[in-house]
Amino acid sequence: MAACAAQISGTKDSLFAQYEKVIINSIITSFGLDMFIKDRHGGDVDTIHNVRQIGKDPNMGYKSAKNAKNWSANPEYSQDIHNEIHRNGQNFRSMKHEAREAFQATGKTIRDEYTGGDIGFYGHTKAISPDKKAELDHIISSKEIHNDRGRVLAGLDATELADDKSNLAFTNKSLNASLGDKKKSDYVNEHPELSEKTKSEMLKKDKDARAEYEKKLNEAYYSSASFKKDLMVAAGTAGIKMGTRQMLGFVFSEMWFAVKEELDRFNSIMNADMGDVFRAIGNGVKKGLENCKKNYKALLDSFKDGAIAGFLSSVTTTLCNIFFTTAKNVVRIIRQTWVSIVEAVKILFINPDHLLFGDRMLAASKVIATGASVVVGSLVSEAISKTAIGAFPVVGEIVQAFCGAFVSGIMSCTLLYVLDNSTLVKKIVAVLNTFKTSLTAYSERLDDMLAILEEYAAKVMDLDVEKFKQETEVFNGFANQISDAADDAALNKVLKDMFKKMGWKPVYDQYESFDAYMKDKNAPPLEFC
Repeated sequence: MAACAAQISGTKDSLFAQYEKVIINSIITSFGLDMFIKDRHGGDVDTIHNVRQIGKDPNMGYKSAKNAKNWSANPEYSQDIHNEIHRNGQNFRSMKHEAREAFQATGKTIRDEYTGGDIGFYGHTKAISPDKKAELDHIISSKEIHNDRGRVLAGLDATELADDKSNLAFTNKSLNASLGDKKKSDYVNEHPELSEKTKSEMLKKDKDARAEYEKKLNEAYYSSASFKKDLMVAAGTAGIKMGTRQMLGFVFSEMWFAVKEELDRFNSIMNADMGDVFRAIGNGVKKGLENCKKNYKALLDSFKDGAIAGFLSSVTTTLCNIFFTTAKNVVRIIRQTWVSIVEAVKILFINPDHLLFGDRMLAASKVIATGASVVVGSLVSEAISKTAIGAFPVVGEIVQAFCGAFVSGIMSCTLLYVLDNSTLVKKIVAVLNTFKTSLTAYSERLDDMLAILEEYAAKVMDLDVEKFKQETEVFNGFANQISDAADDAALNKVLKDMFKKMGWKPVYDQYESFDAYMKDKNAPPLEFC
């Protein structure tokens, strides 16, 4: 019973030690060192979607000072700008002119693209009522295009976009005047008296025009050197910060546990004073730094893995912000997810520790479990920020960080403990360890090939190149003589000369004749020495 109790006590102590280690590491790395990475609402790179939220979303702003300056230089929409866009639109003028000429010359009517009715222009002798007179409408109004932050971000000209044929539609003067600068969807909602056909046609035209408009903006901006530069700078900066964060987390964790070890030793000292306490702390810090120096490879690996995760998380965040706005907690989740993915991929495919397949799967599962725990901790932290406690200055932020780290630590330790001690998991790992994956087999074959290549290369390095050239020339000369031999006698002479020059002695040379050699059943095999 005493032994059993001691075993249970030891298990608990081991479990608590794991809890402590993971919680401290979570506090230091996932929360305490986040000061190095300032997550921004909407990421670190301007996207068309995000800049359009400025003014609507109080937390949204430009990420680039250059893009903000370009928007500031965009003049306020006015009647002069309205007239200029209509006056300079080449398609607007040519389409209207051609339709008018055809109507006045032949009376050919034009189809109203919203109502489906027939419309035309003033004739030579009679006028046409407003609901029959044709006018050309900008489906997306020139005002909306001019005031579009996405258009300014893409650096495209408002007149060219408004004047595109995909954005022009003939309709009657009365409806065109009623539309004004309103969006077609807003106009349809405000005028329920419109026929279903008119509503359908108007919304379809609007949808098609906007699809073409957005395509032009996306192609122009996301393929631009400016966007690529901003993306790479942001991703590179995030990579360096994340690598530094992971590396410092490694250093601080080593220092913490070294200091703790010194303080535990200090507890056994009798009559110690405050000076002894500080000396113990100093020795612990020094020992922690020495441990980092000894494990410099692990330190560098932590920076490299963090840098890769930071780079990929920044790129992923930017891609997400092309379609929707990512909040700060989402950015943190993306970042931590990539940390887990990078480490898991490293274990599964690079396999630096040469683990068996089952052990590899277990190690990767632990990494993913820890990453998932940090994600849950981030969600808890975000939830607390929306409560009354989280609203308190300073105290609220401390409570958020602590609760998030605490939940992450408890959850990750529990999952790790289950993975390490579950009988079912152990059985699965044991079965998987019997599998030889195709990747493992390929790796082993590659190792064998490399070993053969190294052996061959070593032999090649020992060759006398000049001697090899001379021997090659001699053999080439003999090959030419053999090919030029006119008959068997000439061929026999060439072969004898070759044997003599090379110093070869055939095994049948010890017999009276070649025939005698061939008749001897116990004769050695025909070879040259």
